[in-house]
Amino acid sequence: MSDQNWFNTVAIALAATVVLAFLIGLGLGSNTGTPGPTAAPSAGPDHIYLTIAFNPATGMDQYFPANVSLPAHTLIIFTITNYDNGTNAVAPVYADTVGTVGGSDQVTYFGASSAESVSSVPMAQIGHTFTIAQAPYNLNVAIPASANLAEPTTVDFGAYFNTTGAYSWNCMAPCDPGSMMTPGLMAGIITVTG
Repeated sequence: MSDQNWFNTVAIALAATVVLAFLIGLGLGSNTGTPGPTAAPSAGPDHIYLTIAFNPATGMDQYFPANVSLPAHTLIIFTITNYDNGTNAVAPVYADTVGTVGGSDQVTYFGASSAESVSSVPMAQIGHTFTIAQAPYNLNVAIPASANLAEPTTVDFGAYFNTTGAYSWNCMAPCDPGSMMTPGLMAGIITVTG
């Protein structure tokens, strides 16, 4: 690797780390809706922000946060911002959008002027998934890889969770063996409150 290529690689990784620290400092990637139980269905929608990035402290890919709480019977809008530029092989079923409002999601590639409505992502572009395969839920959204470590891809989708309880979600794209086996990195819990 030439000195210039090495410098460019280090600069991009450093920029991504700074962006991630900035986002975490701002509280992005956290549940910013009105968490907690409600006596009656709320007007909604609530908004959940998740970020996928390389965690320099662990050396592994990670969703921030991995565990979220949300109210039942409310439209939940998810925004997943992916800073990971790696792609991963998945089974074809995980390329399709399932369980979202309208059966689609909105993908915005870095620098694009508008979002693209999709019901699947080409398999060669998938970096991660957000998948709940625990009854009564069947939700899958494929997350395209970013352009590079400093130019994220954003995926937005809506979903309803009408049954209270704790439900596991997983990334089904084998991005990193350590991340895939560690709760809180590429797996977490959605807690639906009544």
